[in-house]
Amino acid sequence: MKILRQLKTNKGFALAAVAALILTGCGGGGSDDSGTGTLNLNITDAPVDGAQNVYVQFSSVEVFSNTNGSQAFTFDPPKKIDLLALQGSASTALLDNATLPAGSYQWVRLGVDTADALDSYIVLDDGTSHELTIPSGTETGLKLVQGFDVSVTGTADFTIDFDLRKSIHSTTPGSYMLRPALRMLDNSEIGHIKGSVDGTLLSNNCGTATSYAVYVFEGSDISPDDTGSGTEAVTTSLLDDLNNYEAGFLNAGDYTLALTCQADLDDPAQDDVEFGNNTGDGFIATANVTVNAKQTTTYDFQ
Repeated sequence: MKILRQLKTNKGFALAAVAALILTGCGGGGSDDSGTGTLNLNITDAPVDGAQNVYVQFSSVEVFSNTNGSQAFTFDPPKKIDLLALQGSASTALLDNATLPAGSYQWVRLGVDTADALDSYIVLDDGTSHELTIPSGTETGLKLVQGFDVSVTGTADFTIDFDLRKSIHSTTPGSYMLRPALRMLDNSEIGHIKGSVDGTLLSNNCGTATSYAVYVFEGSDISPDDTGSGTEAVTTSLLDDLNNYEAGFLNAGDYTLALTCQADLDDPAQDDVEFGNNTGDGFIATANVTVNAKQTTTYDFQ
């Protein structure tokens, strides 16, 4: 994608992708304010090309309830996480069985460190490291709005997905900003998709284009389009060196997969003409798949 190519050349690109997220509850039964339950909160990432590492240093997690007020969990030392190591179905824990008063919670805030040198930063493919600034990150953190329930003796179990391909913004050459595009998902309701792509399919249809990716669109028989269009993918997966892909943390339901050879031409800030304005141009194959909760669906492009 253009975002990827510009990362490699240290040129600026535009991006606006800040999410307001609705979190759903899980655990046994409804909410109650007369006991305690637990909260698990994991982190995962949708990949970005042009970088070796994207480190974000988390200092705390805060949750807020109109009934119980603010509950904060501070990390000492802070947790520095390489988001690029958490692709596909991989994730790591921010909170593990954290005890909370049972009840309804209205928001979650992730505390992040950006003030000091190399607390949150990106390492490009050329090996150079660059600070990541996060708008208002030091003051307000990353706030995910609306709520979830914790039931008495129940467990609320969520994963936050950082979509780095929509999030990293180069303001000037050598300066990078993280405006997170976040999804927060109930782990009891999600599944994953993985598979491979036949090399002959790529060689017969891609010519000299070699920026391979699988886009995942919500719904069946979707006419795919690029990021920045009116038909955005829920997530994407770059192919690895063996032409494998994996798209993780998808709500159970029907999806359309679309394979492209020219992901580097996709600028997330605009509807790119190379992708045909919702006609399916820019993609060489599509497929319908169904994701079931707590299962991995396999689809191979032949």
